[in-house]
Amino acid sequence: IVNRYAILTKRNVVVEESENTFKILLPILTKQITEMNFQTNYSENIAFARAKERVEKLKGFYANLISYCVVIPVLIIVNISTSNFQWFWFPMLGWGMGIIFHAMETFGYGKSWEDKKIQEIMNKDKKQDSNWN
Repeated sequence: IVNRYAILTKRNVVVEESENTFKILLPILTKQITEMNFQTNYSENIAFARAKERVEKLKGFYANLISYCVVIPVLIIVNISTSNFQWFWFPMLGWGMGIIFHAMETFGYGKSWEDKKIQEIMNKDKKQDSNWN
């Protein structure tokens, strides 16, 4: 009980125990307190999820970039030492374009409209919720 109330409110649950009696005094929960705590926890969870997603995107981009910097020189050496035709340009340019697009996505170029739209919808929902109360 104490743990569940701690999730909903900062108010303390009082437990009194003696030889003959056992009492638990529970604070009265109001709608405002529980909604406020829920919104705070929800906002923190969303912020954490977004930060985690951002870190995963950064890790993916840098792993892709490092592998490009390692593999392409190996392909160039293999190509030059085995053939007169310079085929290494095809994977180098194709993969390079992929890295550029990945960088644009990771660092937010071209994605800002999505964030603006999400904020717009969230603000609209908040206004509707406040009108209902």
